[in-house]
Amino acid sequence: MNAKVHVVHDSNTGYDGKATRRKCVCIASFDSCDDLFLKRWLGSYCGADTDKDRFGDGLLNNPNYARAIVGSYFGGTAKVLWVEFESFVPDDALPASEPTQKNEKYKLWIITDSKEEVETAESVARSIFEECRRGKITMHAARVIFNDRGKGGGFLFEDVLAEFDKLGGAHTDQYCRHCR
Repeated sequence: MNAKVHVVHDSNTGYDGKATRRKCVCIASFDSCDDLFLKRWLGSYCGADTDKDRFGDGLLNNPNYARAIVGSYFGGTAKVLWVEFESFVPDDALPASEPTQKNEKYKLWIITDSKEEVETAESVARSIFEECRRGKITMHAARVIFNDRGKGGGFLFEDVLAEFDKLGGAHTDQYCRHCR
């Protein structure tokens, strides 16, 4: 069985708190589904209760097994944002190159890999924190920074404020300031 899977994966890059977002197309090749491996991955990735009596075999299938192989390669649930099965692939469409990862149960190829830097709640909080080094700023100004830098990041202004507090900042309903 060969399956094509898409994955979106984030990893922190450095002091600025930004993340590198990787978008990859992968091919997983396997002979049979390892139910225990799949159950563990489904339980951690989606919080699924994989009790066979409750869900039956609907979750324990080849597309989800291919997703589990790819998802576990990219570091588990903390870093994998999205893992989606695309299609089954015939044997003659497998890459001729050596697999990226190979063991006795499966082979995995990373076919395409694009990378881009994205803002995180931490990186936006750092921007607000840097503005506060010059003096306190209004909450409105902090929201403007959030709207400019954090759009499309998938996090809330409250997440940014929590990161801001961790950096040593303090805020009220009206102002943000540097405390260290």
